[in-house]
Amino acid sequence: NDVLSKYLTRFYPITLIVWARYAFHLLLIIIVLGPRLGMRLVRTARPVAQVARGLMLTMASILIVSAFKYMPVAEASAIAFLGPVVVTVMSVLFLKEKVSIARWVAVLCGFLGVLIIIRPGSDIFTWAMLLPLANAVAFASYQIMTRWLAGLESPYTSVFYLGLIGTLLLSTALPYCWVMPQNGVHATIFVVIGMLN
Repeated sequence: NDVLSKYLTRFYPITLIVWARYAFHLLLIIIVLGPRLGMRLVRTARPVAQVARGLMLTMASILIVSAFKYMPVAEASAIAFLGPVVVTVMSVLFLKEKVSIARWVAVLCGFLGVLIIIRPGSDIFTWAMLLPLANAVAFASYQIMTRWLAGLESPYTSVFYLGLIGTLLLSTALPYCWVMPQNGVHATIFVVIGMLN
């Protein structure tokens, strides 16, 4: 998905690419789960939490696809792997979870690994590295909200709202970023990234 998204950034606006990730994902969810679940797919007792969670993942998606435009996929993805470090810290702060010494050591090693990749003072240490770093924070926030909602809401409902929030939010930008796919291969890739999202 990341490699295909990076490829599309050569030809299309980032917002359009991320919109396709959510729109075709939502379409797939509705086609596959809609007939079986009906209104149970849409019904939620926590709409604010679902919207906030959807916003966090949409922001994370925009940030990582933007990073792919300005950085190699491998380096952007490696920096974004700071996410589990942030999740661990947030799980202690917000979910009051207990973290073992061994896990804290693993978190520290992960953080040091990201510092090695960033290499302060090197060519990669540019403004663009802030994109995958911000993605790590947004994605970690999404994961913490997912963990909190896991025992409270149907996973199918949560997946539906991810697609719905991302599609609705990014559809507001379509009049300003819409570009017709240049060929059938590009059109297929737009659909595939939504299926893989």
